[in-house]
Amino acid sequence: MTDLFEAGTGTSIIEPDLLRLIDSHAADTEAACRVVDPVADALHAAGLYWMLVPRCLGGGEVDVLTAFDVIERISHADGSTGWSFMAGATETALAGAFLGDDAVADVFSDPRAVVAGTIAPLGTATISGDGYVVEGRYGFGSGSAQASWMMGGYRVIGPDGPVRTPTGAARLLAGFVPKST
Repeated sequence: MTDLFEAGTGTSIIEPDLLRLIDSHAADTEAACRVVDPVADALHAAGLYWMLVPRCLGGGEVDVLTAFDVIERISHADGSTGWSFMAGATETALAGAFLGDDAVADVFSDPRAVVAGTIAPLGTATISGDGYVVEGRYGFGSGSAQASWMMGGYRVIGPDGPVRTPTGAARLLAGFVPKST
């Protein structure tokens, strides 16, 4: 991964050529309704989709100010690319926060892994034996064209209805599935 961050400064040093590339493909991205391949490839090559992923998983583990700066610069070059990129970078980082060790190994074994979807609990996860049967409808999945994994949030349903935590809050799950599934 190219080191695009000055250690300890929180300042991104995104190459101007990358921003020019994003800008030069803005119309193509708009027409295609997705980040076009040359731009997605350049973002991957720069390691930016993983900027918020912990270093122990191969990510950049940047601070939030640096992440905001990167998102702002990309968005300035092209708003659609910025939005899609922001979603993919943050949701990919969420995979490291929500998944167990085996699942983290599955997701992050692919150096081009990107997660899309929504953590909002719009689906249900009905308890079935030792697992769950999940279903739901999600209104958007920004960046799903370049994603390799899809994420969804679920409310847990037991035999007697919604399952609650000891505090009375709804029990929620986040589910991650390979996009090819």
